[in-house]
Amino acid sequence: GDGQAIRVHRYSQPHGKCQYKGREIPRGSHVDMETPCERWKCELTENLVLFLGCGSSQVESPCKTIKGSGVYPKCCPKPVCPHHHE
Repeated sequence: GDGQAIRVHRYSQPHGKCQYKGREIPRGSHVDMETPCERWKCELTENLVLFLGCGSSQVESPCKTIKGSGVYPKCCPKPVCPHHHE
């Protein structure tokens, strides 16, 4: 699972690096963020930054989600289920 593209950001420097919120991302590369928990990916062929997020994690009771720690994708919520002892 490579996450879900949550939005894109177009920019107007055809030959430059991607720049977004003060971060420079080389073309064809990406940076993984912790806050927000996203991967910012600089497309090689188009002038856009692709944002990958965790996607929604639906869990059934009695499971719940806890927030991970670290940069994307480690910070994505993880399902935690109580262990059943038979």
